[in-house]
Amino acid sequence: MAKLEYEIEDPWCQWVEDEFDLIPLKLTPEGRRGYPDRMVFLPSGRVFLVEFKRPGVNKARKLQQWVHEELGKLDHVVLVTNKIEEAKAAFKTAYEKACEERKRNLAARRTTARKR
Repeated sequence: MAKLEYEIEDPWCQWVEDEFDLIPLKLTPEGRRGYPDRMVFLPSGRVFLVEFKRPGVNKARKLQQWVHEELGKLDHVVLVTNKIEEAKAAFKTAYEKACEERKRNLAARRTTARKR
């Protein structure tokens, strides 16, 4: 029997909670369709967005593609995947970049505060 979307999404969400102590929010805006499945707030004001697909499906539907393009105009990237390892790797990379950016921002603030 083919896997369903939630069979990839649920373990990934649990992994994010366990490994990073972050909450992957289910993104279901009332009256809106096509938004990514999950959203995770990262350090430095970053947001990780992911659209999970069941195995064998590797493309977002037309409405989802349009929403993803609109989010892209605001510099948000949506990962579309049917592989848990791909979602884990992309999230880990995004998290590490956000943490590095936060460290740089904090260091810059300290430097600015010392100059005053």
